Amino acid sequence: LSKRGGRPVSQLFRLFDRRVRRKADPRDVYEGLRSLGIAATLGDAQGLVKAIARGKELRCSDLAVFLDDPDFASLEAAVCAGAASRLLPPPPVTSYAQCEPISHAIQQLRDLFGDSFVTRRAFADGLRQLQLDRVAPDVVQRLTTAYDLNGDGRVHARAFVKTITKSQAWKRAAKARKRILEVAREAEEVYDQVDEEGYWPIGLDEELVEACRGLGLRCLTDTHALWVARRALQSELPPNWVRSHAKDGRPFFHDLVSNTSTWDRPFAPEFVNLARDAATRRRRRRLVEDDDEALVVEDDSEEEEVDVERISRPKS
Repeated sequence: LSKRGGRPVSQLFRLFDRRVRRKADPRDVYEGLRSLGIAATLGDAQGLVKAIARGKELRCSDLAVFLDDPDFASLEAAVCAGAASRLLPPPPVTSYAQCEPISHAIQQLRDLFGDSFVTRRAFADGLRQLQLDRVAPDVVQRLTTAYDLNGDGRVHARAFVKTITKSQAWKRAAKARKRILEVAREAEEVYDQVDEEGYWPIGLDEELVEACRGLGLRCLTDTHALWVARRALQSELPPNWVRSHAKDGRPFFHDLVSNTSTWDRPFAPEFVNLARDAATRRRRRRLVEDDDEALVVEDDSEEEEVDVERISRPKS
């Protein structure tokens, strides 16, 4: 196929699109390969379609990427990561109620690129508004070629939006965003309970709730991991951080290197990682279906408290 004699991809694709459907199934691909003098079997054609096509049938854009842009997958991953970082940034844990839902980010993509076929210029304008044209020097040309499904100069914006929202980078950003919102929501629930009922839930206080915020722990759900927050509060501040007090006596923390201050207590990255690991290490009950009988299996393994003495020495 690479020795196509200088013929454009659109002309080459017509050999496969014999029924003029703007797409080719494995049988069409098999007949096209035979017309090119390529000794291929129907199984070879099926394997080719499965390897290079986005869907169940081959499109002109699939053939163009396969022949002319072998590194397109890495470019597409970088574009998806850029879109996720710009449209799904981590929200501040102190204002979860003001955070837009993930559906709002998806709607932003549709507003930028449209929901059907668009011109190449309109598609390029959407990339520039998201600053995705800076991912690589020729990113606009390569993306418009890849999503010009029919080779007629129109870009399938819906397929591009779907690729972004189904990417691993988007899913990771959405999961992290959801976790941060859950942390902030449960902290607000605790404060609401204190305001309404006048007492703190068992085992919690303001300092511990704020530590859970900083470590990414849900103070009501991740009760099995609160020991990490208690250990973190007993530890020393990270290097270059000092504690001070405002005029009203409220403590704040200052970074001597960046010369910035914050009301939130900083924690060493080791404690943040330890909190994340501890939050996922819990006893689970699984429901196993076997011969229409429900068997409840309980994991009896005890949770381990990781020795954090090597991480930070408690205050004397």
